[in-house]
Amino acid sequence: MLSCSKKPGISRVALSAIGAFAAAAACMVSTSASANAFIQATVPATLKVCVVDALNRSFTINTGITTNDGSAIVTQPSASVAAGTCQTVATDGLNGPGSAFTSTIVLPSIANLDHADCFSGIGACPGGAVTTTLSNTVSVNLPHGGIIQYTLGPDDVVTTGCTVTRGFILNQLDLLTNGIGKDMGPIIINGVTLTKAQILTALSTPVKGNLLIQLKAQLITALANISLGATTNAAVDAAIVSAQALLAANSNNNTLISAAVSTLTAFNEGTAGGGASLHCTDAEEAVLKDKAF
Repeated sequence: MLSCSKKPGISRVALSAIGAFAAAAACMVSTSASANAFIQATVPATLKVCVVDALNRSFTINTGITTNDGSAIVTQPSASVAAGTCQTVATDGLNGPGSAFTSTIVLPSIANLDHADCFSGIGACPGGAVTTTLSNTVSVNLPHGGIIQYTLGPDDVVTTGCTVTRGFILNQLDLLTNGIGKDMGPIIINGVTLTKAQILTALSTPVKGNLLIQLKAQLITALANISLGATTNAAVDAAIVSAQALLAANSNNNTLISAAVSTLTAFNEGTAGGGASLHCTDAEEAVLKDKAF
């Protein structure tokens, strides 16, 4: 089986592949381990495009003609192809040298193409060398039929827009190298940029009934989440302003302190609602842990 692609640098945008010589016999479409196999047969004078995706999504596949022997027709220039299915996108005459077609799958920003395969009734598409450019190319002779199959790999994990708790930040303080870090901006309370040591102290000091200690810890965590890309809402923004003022005044107004603690804790736990970010998934937390080193 000739793999038409597994090239770094193109998985987020598209893959260009060209079909190949094919006979009218059936061939099995192989898949990645994460998806089910399905059967397709080549059909004379047609080009099919297929998708294998463990998440069962649909993808747009664009088809064009690069060389026309006089009878090539693209029947679906832009086809929506669901996972586990194929669409016929082009036809060609049964005679003549055959026409060349380009096929491009359009991927969401987080999706990754694992590879593309070109099939024929006699096995792998023969006659074409895989190029070293961003487009992988083999020769085409559609009078005999051909199949191009795109197999999706795991999506990228996106951590922007999720929250973690006080304990997570405490255990991943390498995100705060020199108080700033590669992935987290400075934590500023009352106009003072906290050092890594000060953050460690604030997050690890037992509350013991002192609501200001709890407030400071939740405020630091909220500011860290915002720096890492989490989205707040109006209530969270107001709680941050209130927390800064209460800490600056060393306030003993437990009603206001408790209200701010409650709102910031909900934000850090991903339960604030109102458009605020949700809590990070295990996979997203794993990405943050990797960044801490």
